[in-house]
Amino acid sequence: LIDERGRFGRAEQGLTRSEEELSCLDDQIKMHQARRNLLEELKNRTDAGMPRGACAALAMKQTELPNIFGVVGELLTVKRGFEVAFETALGGSIHDVVVKDADTAQKAINALKDRKAGRATFLPLDLIQAGARLENPKVKGCLGVALDLIEFEPRYYHVMNYLLGRILIFERLDEAVAYSRLNRNFNRLVTLEGDVVRSSGAMTGGSEGQRTGGMLSRKRELEDLEERLKSCQSQEKKLISQITSFRKERNALMASIRQREDFVTRRRQSLDFFQGSLQKSLGDLHAKISEEKNIETDRAELKKEFDRLGQEMKDAQEQLSRLESQNSELALRIQALTGNEEAIQVRLNSLKSLQNDERVNLS
Repeated sequence: LIDERGRFGRAEQGLTRSEEELSCLDDQIKMHQARRNLLEELKNRTDAGMPRGACAALAMKQTELPNIFGVVGELLTVKRGFEVAFETALGGSIHDVVVKDADTAQKAINALKDRKAGRATFLPLDLIQAGARLENPKVKGCLGVALDLIEFEPRYYHVMNYLLGRILIFERLDEAVAYSRLNRNFNRLVTLEGDVVRSSGAMTGGSEGQRTGGMLSRKRELEDLEERLKSCQSQEKKLISQITSFRKERNALMASIRQREDFVTRRRQSLDFFQGSLQKSLGDLHAKISEEKNIETDRAELKKEFDRLGQEMKDAQEQLSRLESQNSELALRIQALTGNEEAIQVRLNSLKSLQNDERVNLS
């Protein structure tokens, strides 16, 4: 029972700890879900940087123009840590709308005009032609050609080559500047921090203050949130399973403890009953022993009385024997006296006769 109570305590502690962890995890999941929902909403909102025309074009994708594939930023994937560099490299082109063909682009542009829904740049796959792409110069600080540092579906190759085929990504600005002094065969050099060196020699950089994440940064954050959500949900399943296991163990131990406590209670009741019976029996035994002692005392007194009476009887017997002996002697003496009495009576009668005779004579 003590061991089971210890196990019950440990199961209760484990259950409490798991429930607390699950509560914290639920809070994290809710927070991640809220942030994810916000980022999902921001994807196609103009107040998040998406041009009004691009938003309107994406809306047509769901209804009348299914050959609209999406904006450039949605159709490529960049490595972690390269988001700022590619947002800078693409600039406004990150919101260009990729479509299947020129016919689709014309229909979309006409619709935007009719609805006064804004302007957008369209990249039809059947018209886009890109110049010769660059090769990685493999110089200090160069991370590669931007086109080679992203992932996308093969059908978008010409679009991506058009936008990124002549852009090099450098780790630091000083390295980009050093390269530009030796070679100008590029469109732009872009660093991981978003600094730009153009082939003309113009340089752009600095800080935007409280910069809100661009499309690729939000996309990366969204992907990270999805991963964290999956991890949290996986942990949640494990914790729920753990809690279920702890509850089953706790309930089983509780039932076992109650059963054992009931058994112990019954045993104690039986023990109390037997102890009561034992006390009563001991009381009866003590009473019997006391009674036996009293009987022994009475027996000893009776024996003394019996011995005394026996002695008195013996003395009485002896006295009776003496009295009988005396009685026999007296009887003999009486018998002897009786014989003398007769002789005396005869003598007395003789004397009385002589007396009478003497009286007569005197007369």
